[in-house]
Amino acid sequence: MRAGPRLGGVGFDGAIPFITSLGVKPCAEAVKYRVFKAFPALVDNGAFDAVDDLYLTPWLLGGFPDVVPMHAWEWIKSMQVSRRRKALVRAAAQRLARGEPHPHIGSVSPFVKTENLPWFGIVDGVPDVDACTYVARLIQAPHDETHLIAGPWLKRLTKALKVHWSADNWIFYASAAPEVLDGWLRRNSSSVSYFWSDYSAFDATWSRRAWMTIEGIYRKLMPDAPEEFWAVLDMWRCPKGRALFRREGAKLTYESEAMMLSGRDDTACANAMLNGLAISLSFAAALAGKSVRDVTRADLNRASECVRIAVVGDDSLVCCDFEVGPYAEAVVTGIRSFGLIAKAGVSNRLCDVTFLGCMPYMTRSGLFWGPTIGRRLYKAFWQVDHSAPLPAWTHGVAQQLSMWRCVPVLCDLGRRVCDLLSGQAITRQSADEEHLHHYRDKATADWDDLTVQWLADRYGGGVNMMSVARDVQRIGDIRRLPCVMHSEVFAVCIGQDEL
Repeated sequence: MRAGPRLGGVGFDGAIPFITSLGVKPCAEAVKYRVFKAFPALVDNGAFDAVDDLYLTPWLLGGFPDVVPMHAWEWIKSMQVSRRRKALVRAAAQRLARGEPHPHIGSVSPFVKTENLPWFGIVDGVPDVDACTYVARLIQAPHDETHLIAGPWLKRLTKALKVHWSADNWIFYASAAPEVLDGWLRRNSSSVSYFWSDYSAFDATWSRRAWMTIEGIYRKLMPDAPEEFWAVLDMWRCPKGRALFRREGAKLTYESEAMMLSGRDDTACANAMLNGLAISLSFAAALAGKSVRDVTRADLNRASECVRIAVVGDDSLVCCDFEVGPYAEAVVTGIRSFGLIAKAGVSNRLCDVTFLGCMPYMTRSGLFWGPTIGRRLYKAFWQVDHSAPLPAWTHGVAQQLSMWRCVPVLCDLGRRVCDLLSGQAITRQSADEEHLHHYRDKATADWDDLTVQWLADRYGGGVNMMSVARDVQRIGDIRRLPCVMHSEVFAVCIGQDEL
């Protein structure tokens, strides 16, 4: 057992988070579910054959420059977390002194991710503790020596993919700052309809055939990578897990079939690449009325002229110049041919869109991306890592929330907590290169009556000017921290947001 999250700011009645316990049982459950779960989708080799034939065309990865690796020390210094830098320096020194690979270089270390999870489920639109079900997310950390070999190549590849699939391209690798995402949103706000999706247990649905295609692309883009680089990819493709639980006197070992290893240096890049290729070819096939295996260059060209695709990890958002509804089933079928299970949404209204845990917010100053209120607020002020001073950490969280001025209630709550902690120390949040969309260094425009109507269109009549005004008043009445409050707007949003 370990201490759960602690509240530093404002929580909400009926919706609290928790942290997964440590130990062999939750880790084994996560391995069983995340690594060995069976899926109904079957891989169509013809779909990947089509990718192999077409990825060098101008519509996909044609014109991609050869990747030049970073210098090892430059790569180590690029790590944002100091303890990771120290661990990699130590691993490099030990590797040099040993003169040969570590005996366990091919093993990965599985552990459950430390994060806030909902200690509730949603029943009839209301949080219910008795409905809580979960399986912890699993991290499978490769040996540090494999990072030293592959990391300098794969970090450059990831950056090159972001440049190639820029916001101006029909496929956009949307791991970008909110301001860049805002610009892409505004340029596509007049689309006729929208399609968005994510994939069930994406890591486990990676297949040997998927890796054959992606690694074939790697060989084309990184022709000078040494043999030890490809040897590392061989180790990562089918993880061999090994974990010791000394307190319980237990040992966990396993060996999986091909999958995505969550701790790989190319996790984000490879996921975006597979996602972008699968969804672009699936749209091209659906619009042409054929299967993915039969897609041609002409089909890709036609698709590129009438859809704009944004991808990050397993999340996708497609803006269409036509009614996408009649094509949605065919698109999902196309995605399924890659062995992926898509959960898709379709709408003609931009206010219904969800992407990266965010939604568009309309203001009189224009459109902005912002967090969905329920998903962000139920865990916002609950601190997982107790080593940081709670008041300063809370102040930093509130300061960042206050930057999303386009989001009613959420930004007002951030401002109020900042007011209450005025003059106190602050641990400012910083941009995470893996989740750039979570951080703003410049505030958006303020929400207004258009924003509230926008939320009402999405969530229904429970969100209106009166309920927002009452919530703002309640927030203004907060006099001390931490506290728990009731919010009418939060209660509606948490019942509908994807958690």
